[in-house]
Amino acid sequence: GLVIYATYADLGGLAREICDTRLPPGTGWLAKRVAIPLASLHAGANLQVFRPVDHVAKLAGRPLFLIHGTRDQMIPIAHARALYAAAPGPRRLIELDADHNAIIDDEPTARAAAEFFDAPAAER
Repeated sequence: GLVIYATYADLGGLAREICDTRLPPGTGWLAKRVAIPLASLHAGANLQVFRPVDHVAKLAGRPLFLIHGTRDQMIPIAHARALYAAAPGPRRLIELDADHNAIIDDEPTARAAAEFFDAPAAER
């Protein structure tokens, strides 16, 4: 199985959104055309087309547990919802009233994840 904390469904889309909406005027254009391609070179992969949402269906039969904060200012909750919608199951999405980093120390969610994976497959 897989536990996913506050991740993206489409890295290129997220990067473009950040460039268009969060960077000072004029710098978003530069970031899209220079910074993202440089980061791709550094990573050894084209980050503009990296879309986990297109691959989550391959988890068929493997449990998927997603945790995301509804107030996440880095990665919008829509990314977690898209991954959840694309996953064939068994799956669970917990949306916490938290920002990007606050979800890491949430003990009830950690217990829920353990219970999810400890449950017999028929109960997930």
